[in-house]
Amino acid sequence: MNPLATAEFLISIRQNDKAKIALDLVKPYAQSIEQLDALGKLYADIREFNDTLELALIIHSKVNSSVALWDSRVNIIRAYLNLNKPKEALVYISINERINPNDHPNQMDKAMCFFLLNRKKEGETILRNILVQEHTEDIDFRVNFNLGTYDLANGDFKSGLRHVLLDGRKLNIWETFQFPKDKLWEGTPQPGKTILLCAEGGIGDEIISVRFMKHFKDVGMRPIWYTTRKDIASIFNRCGFEAITDTKQFKEDWLWTYSMPSPTYLDLNEDDLWYGSYITPLNTSPVLSNKRKIGIKCMGNPKYDQDLHRSIPFEQLIDSIPEDYEIYSFHVDEDLVHPRVINLKDKLKSWDNTLDYLNQMDVVVSSCTSLAHASATIDRKTIVLIPILNYYTWAKPGYHTKWYSDNTTILRQIEYDNWNAPLEELKSFL
Repeated sequence: MNPLATAEFLISIRQNDKAKIALDLVKPYAQSIEQLDALGKLYADIREFNDTLELALIIHSKVNSSVALWDSRVNIIRAYLNLNKPKEALVYISINERINPNDHPNQMDKAMCFFLLNRKKEGETILRNILVQEHTEDIDFRVNFNLGTYDLANGDFKSGLRHVLLDGRKLNIWETFQFPKDKLWEGTPQPGKTILLCAEGGIGDEIISVRFMKHFKDVGMRPIWYTTRKDIASIFNRCGFEAITDTKQFKEDWLWTYSMPSPTYLDLNEDDLWYGSYITPLNTSPVLSNKRKIGIKCMGNPKYDQDLHRSIPFEQLIDSIPEDYEIYSFHVDEDLVHPRVINLKDKLKSWDNTLDYLNQMDVVVSSCTSLAHASATIDRKTIVLIPILNYYTWAKPGYHTKWYSDNTTILRQIEYDNWNAPLEELKSFL
């Protein structure tokens, strides 16, 4: 019998909370290196990195061979990086570096540590040095994907976007689809053709990328959006973007493509990104009050790989907001309680409700979540608090981005695991 079979099944059907219960029941009885390693991998699959780290440290204390010690240190490094602890990761990276200074994955982990510590120039130098050495195709994809963020920050929009979105696709970061391979479209305009744009990312990615349906129309094609999220499809249809939620609607003469690389396939420039608000709220939800209102969200989906990096301490965020604001929480997965905060959780039954209430806010303050993109898309005054490990839309330095209007302001973290500086800026802005 496989004692981990139940957890594996629950993970396969995306029941991660139940899978953790199953893993927690098995963990005390795991003895062998193989059992501990299998447990650690499953904990990593459900983003429970504290458990992954615990098991990696146990394995490290048990193994003796140089190969096993190296592998256990790699697992410790990756767990620390996922837990936003670059200084701790560097301890084990340095040990591996002394043994093999030319190991590319170890050098890439070192570059990531420097990125998180805001020593980005040092990280970029490491990555560019790897590319001039002999390296595998897999390393090439990974290094270029990471360099995409640097290219965007350096003002090389097309190169940066290509590396982030196309090399990221090669690394299977986003969802894949099983439409006919000979119908996959990757950049040559075909006027008169219908093309299905497949939403391969999260809700925020859909909100970012649906804008490019306009550009497909501009080259004479008929774009249709495909998403599994029915409420998002409803909003897009209402706002003039044809959308479907059933793959059976795909016709034999259609083309299809992934939605996120659209600006790369269409050879767009940075100035082509924002052409005005393209999502419109229904404005049918009850009016909240006539006071000055601020909407907040300080964390996103806790199962997202990088959520720990973007999560802002709730109490510290509240303390940064002047007393004359009425504060509304847009958190739907967390029960965050504070005497100054009015929780909208019970009112946010759909994304239409969310858009309505965002539109009532005088200003929206959010970490890098789908809420920030939704607020920016309807051109509501939005302040986005960006972690050092920033998403590609926020990569270029400055208070504003070409992805949205100047109503969207970007405040940036400058020290890992420390939000004091951007929150002080927030006070001034408010």
